[in-house]
Amino acid sequence: MDLWRGSVDVPSLGGTTQTLHDLNISTNALTPTPPPSIVNHLKSNLSTSTFSFLSFLPPSKVPFYLAAGPSLHVTTTSRETALFFHNFFLSSLTNPVDKSQDLQLQPQLGLLFRAINTTFPTSTNPGQNWGVTELLIYGSLPSPTASSAASAPTDLITPPASSPPPELPPTISIHALPLSSHLNFTPYLPLTPPISPKFIAPNPQDILNPAISSAARKRRAETLDKLVEQKTKKPKFPALATLGTNGLNRGGLLGPQVSPEEGKRKIRSEDIAAKATAAGRQGSLTRTVSRAESVARPSSSSSSGGVHLMGVKKVEKKEKMASEINSKNYENINRIVLDEMRKRGMQDYRKSGLAVDEAEKEEFKGVFHHSAKAVLFALRREIAGGKLLKLERVRDVVRRLVNVFLDDGIVEMVKVKKEDDWEELGELGGALAACPEGEWLG
Repeated sequence: MDLWRGSVDVPSLGGTTQTLHDLNISTNALTPTPPPSIVNHLKSNLSTSTFSFLSFLPPSKVPFYLAAGPSLHVTTTSRETALFFHNFFLSSLTNPVDKSQDLQLQPQLGLLFRAINTTFPTSTNPGQNWGVTELLIYGSLPSPTASSAASAPTDLITPPASSPPPELPPTISIHALPLSSHLNFTPYLPLTPPISPKFIAPNPQDILNPAISSAARKRRAETLDKLVEQKTKKPKFPALATLGTNGLNRGGLLGPQVSPEEGKRKIRSEDIAAKATAAGRQGSLTRTVSRAESVARPSSSSSSGGVHLMGVKKVEKKEKMASEINSKNYENINRIVLDEMRKRGMQDYRKSGLAVDEAEKEEFKGVFHHSAKAVLFALRREIAGGKLLKLERVRDVVRRLVNVFLDDGIVEMVKVKKEDDWEELGELGGALAACPEGEWLG
Protein backbone atom coordinates (compact mmCIF):
# COMPACT_ATOMS: atom_id res chain seq x y z
CA MET A 1 0.00 0.00 0.00
CA ASP A 2 1.34 3.37 -1.00
CA LEU A 3 1.68 5.74 1.98
CA TRP A 4 3.45 8.79 0.53
CA ARG A 5 4.64 10.20 -2.81
CA GLY A 6 6.73 13.30 -3.36
CA SER A 7 10.17 14.87 -3.54
CA VAL A 8 12.73 15.93 -0.93
CA ASP A 9 15.84 18.12 -1.00
CA VAL A 10 19.20 16.87 0.27
CA PRO A 11 22.60 18.64 0.41
CA SER A 12 25.11 17.79 -2.28
CA LEU A 13 28.78 18.45 -2.96
CA GLY A 14 29.89 22.04 -3.34
CA GLY A 15 27.23 23.41 -1.00
CA THR A 16 24.42 22.85 -3.50
CA THR A 17 21.07 21.16 -2.96
CA GLN A 18 19.85 18.17 -4.94
CA THR A 19 16.19 17.27 -5.26
CA LEU A 20 15.20 13.61 -5.11
CA HIS A 21 12.16 13.26 -7.36
CA ASP A 22 9.47 10.61 -7.58
CA LEU A 23 9.96 8.97 -4.20
CA ASN A 24 7.35 6.42 -3.20
CA ILE A 25 7.03 5.06 0.35
CA SER A 26 4.90 1.96 0.72
CA THR A 27 4.59 -1.16 2.79
CA ASN A 28 7.03 -3.93 1.96
CA ALA A 29 5.42 -6.69 -0.04
CA LEU A 30 8.10 -9.21 1.02
CA THR A 31 7.30 -8.82 4.73
CA PRO A 32 4.07 -9.55 6.61
CA THR A 33 1.49 -6.79 6.32
CA PRO A 34 1.12 -4.72 9.53
CA PRO A 35 -2.25 -4.55 11.29
CA PRO A 36 -4.80 -2.21 9.66
CA SER A 37 -4.73 0.18 12.64
CA ILE A 38 -0.99 0.77 12.23
CA VAL A 39 -1.28 1.12 8.45
CA ASN A 40 -4.08 3.69 8.80
CA HIS A 41 -2.11 5.57 11.43
CA LEU A 42 0.99 5.75 9.21
CA LYS A 43 -1.02 6.75 6.15
CA SER A 44 -2.85 9.54 8.01
CA ASN A 45 0.46 10.93 9.28
CA LEU A 46 2.62 10.48 6.17
CA SER A 47 0.15 11.37 3.43
CA THR A 48 -0.27 14.95 4.73
CA SER A 49 3.38 15.52 5.71
CA THR A 50 6.30 17.23 4.08
CA PHE A 51 9.91 16.33 4.84
CA SER A 52 12.94 18.53 5.38
CA PHE A 53 16.51 17.28 5.68
CA LEU A 54 18.03 17.19 9.19
CA SER A 55 21.38 15.39 9.02
CA PHE A 56 23.35 12.32 7.99
CA LEU A 57 23.01 9.74 10.75
CA PRO A 58 24.29 6.18 11.27
CA PRO A 59 21.26 3.87 11.43
CA SER A 60 22.83 1.92 14.30
CA LYS A 61 22.63 5.02 16.52
CA VAL A 62 18.82 5.20 16.37
CA PRO A 63 17.10 3.44 19.33
CA PHE A 64 14.33 1.03 18.40
CA TYR A 65 11.88 2.37 21.01
CA LEU A 66 11.52 5.57 18.94
CA ALA A 67 10.07 3.61 15.99
CA ALA A 68 6.48 4.65 15.24
CA GLY A 69 5.83 1.68 12.93
CA PRO A 70 7.48 -1.05 10.85
CA SER A 71 10.19 -0.47 8.27
CA LEU A 72 8.74 0.72 4.95
CA HIS A 73 9.90 0.22 1.36
CA VAL A 74 11.22 3.14 -0.76
CA THR A 75 11.13 3.07 -4.58
CA THR A 76 11.66 5.65 -7.30
CA THR A 77 11.11 6.02 -11.02
CA SER A 78 13.75 8.74 -11.43
CA ARG A 79 17.15 7.70 -12.73
CA GLU A 80 18.91 10.62 -11.02
CA THR A 81 17.38 9.68 -7.67
CA ALA A 82 18.38 6.03 -8.07
CA LEU A 83 21.93 7.06 -9.02
CA PHE A 84 22.17 9.30 -5.96
CA PHE A 85 21.11 6.51 -3.61
CA HIS A 86 23.46 4.06 -5.34
CA ASN A 87 26.50 6.30 -5.02
CA PHE A 88 25.65 7.49 -1.52
CA PHE A 89 25.13 4.10 0.10
CA LEU A 90 28.03 2.41 -1.68
CA SER A 91 30.40 5.21 -0.68
CA SER A 92 29.40 4.80 2.97
CA LEU A 93 30.52 1.16 3.05
CA THR A 94 33.63 0.77 5.17
CA ASN A 95 34.72 -2.54 3.56
CA PRO A 96 34.45 -3.60 -0.09
CA VAL A 97 31.80 -6.11 -1.07
CA ASP A 98 33.05 -9.65 -0.55
CA LYS A 99 31.22 -12.02 -2.87
CA SER A 100 32.53 -15.09 -1.07
CA GLN A 101 30.46 -14.32 2.05
CA ASP A 102 26.73 -14.90 2.10
CA LEU A 103 25.94 -11.89 4.32
CA GLN A 104 23.63 -8.87 4.09
CA LEU A 105 25.50 -5.58 4.31
CA GLN A 106 24.23 -2.25 5.62
CA PRO A 107 25.81 1.11 4.79
CA GLN A 108 27.13 3.17 7.69
CA LEU A 109 25.13 6.33 6.93
CA GLY A 110 21.47 7.17 6.51
CA LEU A 111 19.35 10.22 5.79
CA LEU A 112 17.28 11.73 8.61
CA PHE A 113 14.29 13.91 7.67
CA ARG A 114 11.88 15.90 9.83
CA ALA A 115 8.17 15.27 9.21
CA ILE A 116 6.10 18.47 9.14
CA ASN A 117 2.40 17.73 9.51
CA THR A 118 0.04 20.71 9.76
CA THR A 119 -3.19 18.72 9.46
CA PHE A 120 -2.64 16.55 12.55
CA PRO A 121 -0.53 18.53 15.04
CA THR A 122 1.18 16.36 17.57
CA SER A 123 1.30 16.96 21.30
CA THR A 124 4.44 18.39 22.85
CA ASN A 125 4.20 16.21 25.97
CA PRO A 126 6.28 13.01 25.82
CA GLY A 127 4.19 9.85 25.77
CA GLN A 128 0.92 11.54 24.76
CA ASN A 129 0.85 10.19 21.20
CA TRP A 130 3.10 8.42 18.73
CA GLY A 131 2.70 10.59 15.67
CA VAL A 132 5.50 10.49 13.09
CA THR A 133 7.97 13.32 13.72
CA GLU A 134 11.08 12.03 11.84
CA LEU A 135 11.84 9.63 9.00
CA LEU A 136 15.09 7.67 8.61
CA ILE A 137 16.01 6.46 5.10
CA TYR A 138 18.70 3.79 5.07
CA GLY A 139 19.94 1.15 2.62
CA SER A 140 20.87 -2.52 2.70
CA LEU A 141 22.75 -4.77 0.31
CA PRO A 142 21.54 -8.39 0.02
CA SER A 143 24.02 -11.26 -0.19
CA PRO A 144 26.10 -11.23 -3.41
CA THR A 145 25.20 -14.83 -4.34
CA ALA A 146 21.50 -14.24 -4.00
CA SER A 147 21.77 -10.98 -5.87
CA SER A 148 23.70 -12.51 -8.77
CA ALA A 149 21.42 -15.53 -8.94
CA ALA A 150 18.36 -13.38 -9.06
CA SER A 151 19.79 -11.09 -11.70
CA ALA A 152 21.43 -13.75 -13.96
CA PRO A 153 19.43 -14.57 -17.17
CA THR A 154 18.58 -18.23 -17.75
CA ASP A 155 17.95 -18.16 -21.52
CA LEU A 156 21.50 -17.10 -22.48
CA ILE A 157 24.15 -19.54 -23.72
CA THR A 158 26.80 -20.28 -21.15
CA PRO A 159 30.04 -18.46 -22.10
CA PRO A 160 33.26 -20.42 -22.38
CA ALA A 161 35.18 -21.10 -19.22
CA SER A 162 38.12 -18.99 -20.39
CA SER A 163 36.09 -15.74 -20.41
CA PRO A 164 35.57 -13.95 -17.02
CA PRO A 165 32.01 -13.64 -15.68
CA PRO A 166 30.31 -10.31 -16.27
CA GLU A 167 30.57 -7.75 -13.40
CA LEU A 168 27.01 -6.92 -12.30
CA PRO A 169 26.30 -3.85 -10.13
CA PRO A 170 25.17 -4.65 -6.58
CA THR A 171 21.48 -4.36 -5.79
CA ILE A 172 20.58 -1.86 -3.04
CA SER A 173 17.32 -1.98 -1.12
CA ILE A 174 16.17 1.33 0.33
CA HIS A 175 14.04 1.42 3.48
CA ALA A 176 12.31 4.13 5.51
CA LEU A 177 11.75 3.86 9.28
CA PRO A 178 9.14 6.23 10.78
CA LEU A 179 10.23 7.69 14.11
CA SER A 180 8.41 9.57 16.88
CA SER A 181 10.24 11.77 19.36
CA HIS A 182 7.22 11.64 21.68
CA LEU A 183 8.06 8.03 22.51
CA ASN A 184 11.18 9.16 24.30
CA PHE A 185 10.86 8.22 27.97
CA THR A 186 10.88 10.84 30.72
CA PRO A 187 13.61 10.31 33.31
CA TYR A 188 12.36 9.59 36.82
CA LEU A 189 14.86 11.90 38.48
CA PRO A 190 15.29 15.44 37.10
CA LEU A 191 18.72 16.35 35.89
CA THR A 192 20.51 18.48 38.46
CA PRO A 193 21.80 21.78 37.07
CA PRO A 194 25.47 22.61 37.45
CA ILE A 195 26.16 23.76 40.97
CA SER A 196 27.10 27.42 41.20
CA PRO A 197 28.95 29.10 44.09
CA LYS A 198 25.71 30.47 45.56
CA PHE A 199 24.67 26.92 46.52
CA ILE A 200 27.78 26.23 48.60
CA ALA A 201 26.84 25.08 52.09
CA PRO A 202 27.64 27.60 54.85
CA ASN A 203 30.36 27.05 57.37
CA PRO A 204 29.02 25.10 60.39
CA GLN A 205 30.93 27.40 62.73
CA ASP A 206 28.97 30.38 61.37
CA ILE A 207 25.74 28.61 62.36
CA LEU A 208 26.92 27.39 65.78
CA ASN A 209 28.73 30.62 66.64
CA PRO A 210 27.09 33.42 64.65
CA ALA A 211 28.74 36.80 64.48
CA ILE A 212 27.25 39.19 67.06
CA SER A 213 27.61 42.94 66.82
CA SER A 214 29.16 44.92 69.64
CA ALA A 215 25.85 46.65 70.42
CA ALA A 216 24.00 43.34 70.74
CA ARG A 217 26.80 41.88 72.88
CA LYS A 218 26.70 44.91 75.18
CA ARG A 219 22.91 44.75 75.46
CA ARG A 220 23.00 41.07 76.39
CA ALA A 221 25.68 41.69 79.00
CA GLU A 222 23.65 44.48 80.61
CA THR A 223 20.53 42.30 80.73
CA LEU A 224 22.48 39.46 82.32
CA ASP A 225 24.01 41.79 84.91
CA LYS A 226 20.57 43.12 85.88
CA LEU A 227 19.20 39.61 86.34
CA VAL A 228 22.17 38.56 88.47
CA GLU A 229 21.91 41.72 90.58
CA GLN A 230 18.19 41.21 91.21
CA LYS A 231 18.78 37.60 92.19
CA THR A 232 21.67 38.24 94.55
CA LYS A 233 20.36 41.48 96.08
CA LYS A 234 19.13 41.05 99.71
CA PRO A 235 17.21 43.49 101.96
CA LYS A 236 19.25 45.25 104.65
CA PHE A 237 16.82 44.43 107.46
CA PRO A 238 14.73 41.42 106.38
CA ALA A 239 13.25 40.82 109.87
CA LEU A 240 12.52 44.47 110.71
CA ALA A 241 11.08 45.26 107.27
CA THR A 242 7.98 43.12 107.99
CA LEU A 243 7.31 45.08 111.21
CA GLY A 244 7.20 48.47 109.56
CA THR A 245 8.72 51.66 110.96
CA ASN A 246 7.81 50.76 114.59
CA GLY A 247 10.16 47.81 114.57
CA LEU A 248 13.26 50.05 114.36
CA ASN A 249 15.38 50.66 117.47
CA ARG A 250 14.80 54.20 118.74
CA GLY A 251 16.72 53.76 121.96
CA GLY A 252 19.30 56.35 121.07
CA LEU A 253 16.63 58.97 120.33
CA LEU A 254 14.05 58.45 123.15
CA GLY A 255 16.32 57.27 125.96
CA PRO A 256 15.97 54.10 128.04
CA GLN A 257 12.43 52.76 128.13
CA VAL A 258 10.77 51.66 131.43
CA SER A 259 8.21 48.90 131.79
CA PRO A 260 4.77 49.78 133.34
CA GLU A 261 5.35 47.83 136.58
CA GLU A 262 8.72 49.44 137.20
CA GLY A 263 7.14 52.83 136.54
CA LYS A 264 4.40 52.26 139.12
CA ARG A 265 6.82 51.13 141.80
CA LYS A 266 9.03 54.10 141.11
CA ILE A 267 6.08 56.51 141.35
CA ARG A 268 4.99 55.07 144.71
CA SER A 269 8.44 55.28 146.22
CA GLU A 270 8.87 58.82 145.05
CA ASP A 271 5.46 59.83 146.47
CA ILE A 272 6.26 58.39 149.91
CA ALA A 273 9.64 60.08 150.00
CA ALA A 274 8.14 63.40 148.99
CA LYS A 275 5.46 63.30 151.74
CA ALA A 276 7.98 62.38 154.42
CA THR A 277 10.49 65.13 153.71
CA ALA A 278 8.29 68.17 153.63
CA ALA A 279 4.64 68.93 153.38
CA GLY A 280 5.19 72.39 151.91
CA ARG A 281 7.15 71.24 149.00
CA GLN A 282 4.27 70.64 146.66
CA GLY A 283 6.35 70.94 143.55
CA SER A 284 7.86 67.56 144.15
CA LEU A 285 4.57 65.83 143.57
CA THR A 286 4.02 67.80 140.44
CA ARG A 287 7.48 66.87 139.23
CA THR A 288 6.92 63.20 139.98
CA VAL A 289 3.58 63.17 138.25
CA SER A 290 4.96 64.93 135.20
CA ARG A 291 7.90 62.57 135.24
CA ALA A 292 5.53 59.64 135.38
CA GLU A 293 3.58 60.98 132.52
CA SER A 294 6.76 61.30 130.47
CA VAL A 295 7.51 57.60 130.70
CA ALA A 296 7.51 56.03 127.26
CA ARG A 297 4.72 53.60 126.52
CA PRO A 298 5.14 50.94 123.86
CA SER A 299 2.68 51.51 121.05
CA SER A 300 0.86 48.85 119.13
CA SER A 301 3.32 47.69 116.49
CA SER A 302 0.83 45.45 114.74
CA SER A 303 -1.53 48.25 113.72
CA SER A 304 1.17 50.59 112.41
CA GLY A 305 2.99 47.75 110.63
CA GLY A 306 -0.18 46.72 108.80
CA VAL A 307 -0.76 50.28 107.63
CA HIS A 308 2.81 50.48 106.33
CA LEU A 309 2.47 47.22 104.36
CA MET A 310 -0.81 48.39 102.81
CA GLY A 311 0.87 51.62 101.74
CA VAL A 312 3.71 49.68 100.11
CA LYS A 313 1.25 47.47 98.23
CA LYS A 314 -0.66 50.50 96.95
CA VAL A 315 2.56 52.08 95.68
CA GLU A 316 3.57 48.85 93.96
CA LYS A 317 0.12 48.55 92.38
CA LYS A 318 0.29 52.11 91.06
CA GLU A 319 3.76 51.53 89.66
CA LYS A 320 2.60 48.32 87.97
CA MET A 321 -0.40 50.07 86.41
CA ALA A 322 1.80 52.93 85.21
CA SER A 323 4.24 50.42 83.69
CA GLU A 324 1.41 48.59 81.90
CA ILE A 325 0.02 51.88 80.55
CA ASN A 326 3.47 52.92 79.28
CA SER A 327 3.99 49.54 77.63
CA LYS A 328 0.58 49.79 75.97
CA ASN A 329 1.34 53.31 74.74
CA TYR A 330 4.72 52.22 73.29
CA GLU A 331 3.10 49.23 71.62
CA ASN A 332 0.38 51.39 70.03
CA ILE A 333 2.96 53.93 68.81
CA ASN A 334 5.15 51.23 67.20
CA ARG A 335 2.15 49.53 65.59
CA ILE A 336 0.75 52.77 64.15
CA VAL A 337 4.19 53.84 62.86
CA LEU A 338 4.60 50.50 61.04
CA ASP A 339 1.06 50.80 59.68
CA GLU A 340 1.67 54.27 58.26
CA MET A 341 5.00 53.19 56.75
CA ARG A 342 3.31 50.19 55.14
CA LYS A 343 0.64 52.45 53.63
CA ARG A 344 3.39 54.45 51.92
CA GLY A 345 4.91 51.39 50.24
CA MET A 346 7.63 50.44 52.73
CA GLN A 347 7.72 46.71 53.38
CA ASP A 348 8.62 45.20 56.73
CA TYR A 349 11.43 42.85 55.67
CA ARG A 350 11.39 41.13 59.09
CA LYS A 351 7.93 39.62 58.53
CA SER A 352 7.61 39.32 54.75
CA GLY A 353 10.90 37.43 54.31
CA LEU A 354 11.63 39.17 51.00
CA ALA A 355 15.14 39.62 49.71
CA VAL A 356 15.87 43.30 50.43
CA ASP A 357 19.20 45.00 49.91
CA GLU A 358 21.06 46.73 52.72
CA ALA A 359 20.11 50.24 51.56
CA GLU A 360 16.38 49.52 51.85
CA LYS A 361 16.89 47.86 55.25
CA GLU A 362 18.76 50.89 56.59
CA GLU A 363 16.07 53.19 55.14
CA PHE A 364 13.34 51.18 56.90
CA LYS A 365 15.23 51.15 60.20
CA GLY A 366 16.00 54.86 60.03
CA VAL A 367 12.43 55.95 59.25
CA PHE A 368 10.98 53.71 61.97
CA HIS A 369 13.53 54.73 64.61
CA HIS A 370 13.26 58.48 64.05
CA SER A 371 9.46 58.38 63.67
CA ALA A 372 8.98 56.46 66.94
CA LYS A 373 11.41 58.74 68.82
CA ALA A 374 9.75 61.86 67.44
CA VAL A 375 6.28 60.62 68.42
CA LEU A 376 7.47 59.88 71.96
CA PHE A 377 8.92 63.37 72.22
CA ALA A 378 5.82 65.01 70.75
CA LEU A 379 3.52 63.16 73.19
CA ARG A 380 5.83 63.33 76.21
CA ARG A 381 3.36 65.35 78.28
CA GLU A 382 0.47 62.95 77.69
CA ILE A 383 2.74 59.99 78.45
CA ALA A 384 4.01 61.65 81.66
CA GLY A 385 0.38 62.06 82.79
CA GLY A 386 0.09 58.29 83.16
CA LYS A 387 -2.96 57.96 80.93
CA LEU A 388 -3.59 55.74 77.94
CA LEU A 389 -3.07 57.68 74.71
CA LYS A 390 -5.94 58.06 72.28
CA LEU A 391 -5.34 56.21 69.03
CA GLU A 392 -6.72 59.09 66.92
CA ARG A 393 -4.25 61.47 68.53
CA VAL A 394 -1.33 59.09 68.03
CA ARG A 395 -2.28 58.36 64.42
CA ASP A 396 -2.52 62.07 63.60
CA VAL A 397 0.95 62.77 65.02
CA VAL A 398 2.45 59.69 63.31
CA ARG A 399 0.92 60.65 59.96
CA ARG A 400 2.45 64.10 60.09
CA LEU A 401 5.90 62.87 61.09
CA VAL A 402 5.97 60.09 58.49
CA ASN A 403 4.97 62.63 55.85
CA VAL A 404 7.95 64.75 56.87
CA PHE A 405 10.36 61.80 56.71
CA LEU A 406 9.09 60.21 53.49
CA ASP A 407 7.64 63.07 51.38
CA ASP A 408 10.93 64.77 50.58
CA GLY A 409 10.61 68.28 49.12
CA ILE A 410 6.88 68.71 49.90
CA VAL A 411 5.91 71.82 51.87
CA GLU A 412 2.51 71.89 53.51
CA MET A 413 0.99 75.38 53.80
CA VAL A 414 -1.70 76.34 56.29
CA LYS A 415 -4.59 78.36 54.94
CA VAL A 416 -5.37 81.50 56.96
CA LYS A 417 -9.07 82.18 57.31
CA LYS A 418 -8.89 85.92 58.00
CA GLU A 419 -7.00 88.46 55.99
CA ASP A 420 -5.77 90.12 59.20
CA ASP A 421 -3.83 86.98 60.13
CA TRP A 422 -1.37 87.54 57.27
CA GLU A 423 0.18 90.40 59.25
CA GLU A 424 1.07 88.08 62.12
CA LEU A 425 3.27 86.02 59.80
CA GLY A 426 5.47 89.00 58.89
CA GLU A 427 7.26 88.95 55.54
CA LEU A 428 6.10 85.40 54.84
CA GLY A 429 2.50 86.49 55.37
CA GLY A 430 2.90 89.35 52.91
CA ALA A 431 4.36 87.01 50.29
CA LEU A 432 1.54 84.50 50.77
CA ALA A 433 -1.10 87.24 50.62
CA ALA A 434 0.27 88.40 47.26
CA CYS A 435 0.39 84.81 45.90
CA PRO A 436 -2.86 83.42 44.41
CA GLU A 437 -4.44 80.54 46.32
CA GLY A 438 -4.06 78.11 43.42
CA GLU A 439 -0.25 78.56 43.41
CA TRP A 440 0.28 77.51 47.03
CA LEU A 441 2.43 74.48 47.62
CA GLY A 442 0.95 71.53 49.44
